[in-house]
Parts: sequence; structure tokens; C-alpha cells
Amino acid sequence: MPPVIRAAQREAARQLCAGCPVRPACEELALRDGKGTRADDGVVRGGRTGQELAITREIRQPARLAAAVTADHLASGSEDRINLRIAA
Repeated sequence: MPPVIRAAQREAARQLCAGCPVRPACEELALRDGKGTRADDGVVRGGRTGQELAITREIRQPARLAAAVTADHLASGSEDRINLRIAA
């Protein structure tokens, strides 16, 4: 796909995201899930490009995101234990 078309699509996606009521949650999920790379210009999640997501994850908020991902994993394990107790 020609770069000019890709850039137009990326900007259209960013504009769509700007008015979305769940944009902040979508952005946080993309950051925690590791979406986007510094070389990735085809992803837009939560109004941010893949490159912006990668920079935020790697440089701007690495400690906070690592703690959030760890908490997510711990909560997921707790949920599994709760489900087992209910089923038993």
C-alpha cells in the first residue's frame, strides 16, 4: 500500500478514536498487551500509533506498565482460583 494512503488511513483512525468514549481504556489495554512497535506504522489503538505506543511502553512508562501487567496476571490467577472454588 502506498505510504500516502497508509498515512491517510492512520489519520482517519486517529480521528475516529478521538471521539470514542472508551479511548482511554483501549489505549491502556494496547499498552499492557504490547501492541505496536517502533517500526509499526499500521496500528492505531486508543488513538495512538504503534510507534507512539511502543515509545510510551519502553521509555515513558515502563515501570508503571510492568507493574500493571504483573497485577493483571496476578488478578487473572485469582480469578481462576475463585472459579475453581465455586465449581467445587
